Amino acid sequence: MERFFKKVSYILLLLIAIIIGYSLYSSSEPVTVVHGNRGHYPLLFTLEKTNDPISKMLIRDFINACEVVEENGDTYFFAEPADMLIWLKDRPRGKRYWLWVYTIDTNRWINAKLAWYGVTDKTIMGYGFGARERRCEKCIDFNELKKRIHQNQTLLNPKVRKELLEDNY
Repeated sequence: MERFFKKVSYILLLLIAIIIGYSLYSSSEPVTVVHGNRGHYPLLFTLEKTNDPISKMLIRDFINACEVVEENGDTYFFAEPADMLIWLKDRPRGKRYWLWVYTIDTNRWINAKLAWYGVTDKTIMGYGFGARERRCEKCIDFNELKKRIHQNQTLLNPKVRKELLEDNY
């Protein structure tokens, strides 16, 4: 009988160790989506623990970071505006999305559709579109940003890069 209890004790200890190990492993996984954001506002997230679904990179800075909140409250995080718009391009039409971007000039979250975007900014993925709350010289609006990203008119295109950086814009 004593052997039986000893075996059961070892099995229970092993199960507890597995459960603790799994919980530690799963909690260190990067976050790509958060569910339940019914207010559709930007969420505070942890840098270097939140993953961009397009670049698969951890988001290391709030500057130019973006969030997309779906109608059901699912919130997705992006390192910069281009990744957000690339992701949105393949999403179903007719759904409502709340788009947020963290600005360079005011260091706060604003509606991404109301932001102004520089075209030669240093950004984490190199597209060049830095978000601003205030309009600046050579800034573009959200609709122009979408158009340029979808037409590959970014700093990642060598021809565009040369044109923009030589100020032939």
